[in-house]
Amino acid sequence: MKDPTWDIVLPQKLSTNLTELKDDPDLFQDVWISNVDNITHRAPPWLADASIRIGTRALLKLDRCAEEQRRLSFEADHLCEWFGKELSVIELGLLFAQGQ
Repeated sequence: MKDPTWDIVLPQKLSTNLTELKDDPDLFQDVWISNVDNITHRAPPWLADASIRIGTRALLKLDRCAEEQRRLSFEADHLCEWFGKELSVIELGLLFAQGQ
């Protein structure tokens, strides 16, 4: 069913024997990202190197922390704005109460 003009890489058939599978370089084919010419039968660094995966998770966590910091900053600004309005209403009420 595959048309060669589509330039879609299909994965190789893998063995069902786990002993053979662990040494099979086809297991690490990145067929959905790389073209056929770029497959080197080595796992891409993000898949094979644990330090890259740890670094990626750390970067994502850092991004989430920055996002949370921005959200909390907006929340603090709105809280200060609300408190200022409430304080103004109280002061205005006290002024009107003194004037009567």
